[in-house]
Amino acid sequence: MLELIIATLFFLLTFLIVFGALNKLKIFQNTVNAIVAVVTAFYSLLTFFLFGEDVQKVMAWSGIVLLSVFGIALLSIAAKKKE
Repeated sequence: MLELIIATLFFLLTFLIVFGALNKLKIFQNTVNAIVAVVTAFYSLLTFFLFGEDVQKVMAWSGIVLLSVFGIALLSIAAKKKE
């Protein structure tokens, strides 16, 4: 059940990122953007099921790194405001 939820969220995340990037770049029309985003999301979903454990590890480590960088940036900003 958890794997299905993670796969659905991975699909939605991929779709939204690709669709948003294509809309921002305005290369195609909206319908073509949606089709390209859906195909890309299904392709990423296929790789998620083929290499599921590896994808989950990469997502977890990238999340940890992102939170660490964000925390360091907040500490740096807070230290500069005290000066």
